[in-house]
Amino acid sequence: MSVISRIIKAAKQGPKIWENSQIYEFKHSRLFMESAHYDAYLESYKSGEPIFEQALRVHFFPEGSDDEIAALLDHARERNNLEIGPSCAPVILGFDAAIPPTIIEPMGEKVVEHQREKFGFDVFEKARLLSIDAAKPVAELEGTVDGVIYVRNCIDHSPKWPFIMSNIARYAAPGCRLIFWSEMNHGPEPDMGHYNMTDDINDFLRFTEALGFRIDRHFSNDPALPDLGIIATKI
Repeated sequence: MSVISRIIKAAKQGPKIWENSQIYEFKHSRLFMESAHYDAYLESYKSGEPIFEQALRVHFFPEGSDDEIAALLDHARERNNLEIGPSCAPVILGFDAAIPPTIIEPMGEKVVEHQREKFGFDVFEKARLLSIDAAKPVAELEGTVDGVIYVRNCIDHSPKWPFIMSNIARYAAPGCRLIFWSEMNHGPEPDMGHYNMTDDINDFLRFTEALGFRIDRHFSNDPALPDLGIIATKI
């Protein structure tokens, strides 16, 4: 895309602020909800398949990690769990009907409205949905999440990502497991929906430790981005 084309496109989208980024994100979420990949997600959701376990195996753990995955799933059962920024496809579901997970998704109300109109149900029905900006603190969550906090492909969609991380640290009780992945940098001209955080993953690892987490394992699938996955424990 030429420089002039990028300027014209940016002018149509408006200034690059979080509110316009959310408009951009919802547009892409609606497109995803029209895809075959989303059809497969809905089949898993409706059949009660272990979506969270599948997500761990696909995105966070290499082959041969069955014992570690089982321990993490056991840790999440009968505890308070939280997912931040799942868009239209939450995964942290099905651990204990008596303790529904909390999901923070700023587009949540729009997604619910669209899904109920299109599908006749919504995928947040078995959770407590907070349709708010994750950078805004929720006082009642502080120190209450003793199971798992799952954050994948989320915080680089907000310029306020340090405040989201700060809130994650506040919500996590000692022993809470953090399951995290994000792209860290999108180059010199990120699109409307993305923001750069750092070009050195070590910066983010130190930041996470400063927030009171012990890094149990971390990985990068594409250092050229760079991207960063973290498994950590709140101490």
